[in-house]
Amino acid sequence: MSVPRNRELAGIALLATVYVVAGRLGLLITAVGGFATPVWAPTGLSLAALVLFGHRLWPGVALGALLVNFWAGASAGVAVGISAGNTLEAVVGAYALRRVGFDPGLNRLKDVFALIVFAALLSTVVSATVGVSTLFLGGVLSRAQLLETWRVWWIGDVVGDIVVAPFLMAAPGLREVLLDRRRLWEGLGIVLLLVVVGDIVFRLEPTTPLHLALRPASFFPLLVWAALRFGPGGGATATFVASMMAIWGTASGTGPFADRVLAESLTLLQSFMANLAGTTLVLAAVTTERRRAQSALREAHDELEARVQQRTAELRAAILARDQTLGVVAHDLRNPLAAARLATAAIVRTLPDDDRSAAARKAALTVEFAVQRATRLIRDLLDVTRLEAGTLHFERQPLSADELVVEVTDALAQVASESALELLADVERGLPPVLADGERLFRVFSNLVENAAKFTPSGGRIRIGARRDDKTVCFSVADTGAGITAEEVPHLFDRFWQGRPTDRLGAGLGLAIAKGIIDAHDGRIWVESTPGRGSTFYFTIPIVTVNDGAAAPR
Repeated sequence: MSVPRNRELAGIALLATVYVVAGRLGLLITAVGGFATPVWAPTGLSLAALVLFGHRLWPGVALGALLVNFWAGASAGVAVGISAGNTLEAVVGAYALRRVGFDPGLNRLKDVFALIVFAALLSTVVSATVGVSTLFLGGVLSRAQLLETWRVWWIGDVVGDIVVAPFLMAAPGLREVLLDRRRLWEGLGIVLLLVVVGDIVFRLEPTTPLHLALRPASFFPLLVWAALRFGPGGGATATFVASMMAIWGTASGTGPFADRVLAESLTLLQSFMANLAGTTLVLAAVTTERRRAQSALREAHDELEARVQQRTAELRAAILARDQTLGVVAHDLRNPLAAARLATAAIVRTLPDDDRSAAARKAALTVEFAVQRATRLIRDLLDVTRLEAGTLHFERQPLSADELVVEVTDALAQVASESALELLADVERGLPPVLADGERLFRVFSNLVENAAKFTPSGGRIRIGARRDDKTVCFSVADTGAGITAEEVPHLFDRFWQGRPTDRLGAGLGLAIAKGIIDAHDGRIWVESTPGRGSTFYFTIPIVTVNDGAAAPR
């Protein structure tokens, strides 16, 4: 005989043994007709076994049901009939659950509904109907007892399916709790509180003050706690413990369901356990689905963020490669352009100053201007590349802020005069020295003044200013030009971005280079502008402190 066959036979024997033990314990509770009990645990046991381990274990259900009914005093015919009904019930319930894609972990709301509808409510009709019919045909029940016995039998099987089966199917999911000491103690605390509350509600005398304070509804906060913290496994376990306490107390003749006639007592007990189990399982499933959805959302967010970071890195690499290529090309073009500039200057010097040479002189000057413009563009491309790569060298040293503004104003006066503009200086007296690279700061002023000249009509003014601002000196370049719209401001310092058209457009690098230089000086640059009323560019440079040396190369 093969090993799988031996295991299957062992499983059948084990299921039959456990079925008999559970059935015998169930029959110890007040039974209607000697065979129908308020909760029939073997129903949940059989369903869980067939769902978890397959339909091949059905002989274990049949054998266990046959033996337990023989033990209860049933005749051969009655025992066989009841056994057939119990077996068919388990097979039909397990088959129906598998057809709808049931997950025994009860982690989804649809699994809880499938368990309640297809197993607890529908498949149990088979066992109750076959069992009661067998008892009637066997002469055990009278016609008057049929309806009451059927109702108790059916609800007992329903309770077994929604109390015992979830405990056996979902409780294995609590393995993680056993590995976490803190959560283990929390779970044990819930179980202990359930036992204490159950003992008070179902074991103490009705006149006891604690009994008057605690009612069966007192179980619900503990069940909610178990469901929210430990999911379906925790909720099913807590429900099982609470149900056992209720059954024990009622079977002992104590508790809120005991002091009534038999039919009413059983109905209240069964309703209590069914509501307890159904509510807890639904809450646990909803909570688990919500956590799963949150986890899926987090994973999707992390995946999207990783993709964005990867794409950003790829774009940065592409931009760096582009800038490096531009830098190489610009560097290679500088030498021939320098030669062309010198040659053009030589041609201009050798041309005679007469009307016959006027056209040639104009052409040579045009070439010289174009070469100068190309040379500046190449210089800007090299600076942008170096700023991006962090290789642009800065020689920072203490500089007099007011002297710097005066020197810049004098040096850039020609730029303003070529555009028929007035260049003024407005410097606050007694400014402290700043720690900066003078050549790079001159480049910033030059770019800002030239940018202002592009958009300021003839006869306007450009004003260079400086004032103390806490730990920095705030420099400014203000013009009386056309101003900048709110839509343009966010793009002013972007590379290769150009504003409104003029007859002197550049490459869109001047302001980007200015920002890179100011950032490298640990300052900041910004603009304030009103369309039609001019613009003012501001930038800050840190002042010299006691800890600053005479020179601080970067």
